[in-house]
Amino acid sequence: MFKNRDIVCFFGDSITANGMWIAEIYQYLRTKYQIKCFNCGNAGASAYKAVDYLHSNCLSYNPDFVVTMFGINDIVNWLYSEKHKDFPNRQQTLDHYF
Repeated sequence: MFKNRDIVCFFGDSITANGMWIAEIYQYLRTKYQIKCFNCGNAGASAYKAVDYLHSNCLSYNPDFVVTMFGINDIVNWLYSEKHKDFPNRQQTLDHYF
């Protein structure tokens, strides 16, 4: 699927921005191809708002492939802690995400 000189962008939230899972994929791809990878992760980002910064953060690199990973900020992960178990917006945030 990949070719030498392809450009791959990883687009997502802070989990993407921290780069840990990207590093493993990039190392694998480098063993097979001469590609460029860009980390386009943005802390606090959500799938809901991704289109607002897709071009400036990612498409400006003219990628051949874009790998996306969002979700943790969309479901407001802190709502699922024991402290917030009765929080009324739990279902609303899930419905909005899905």
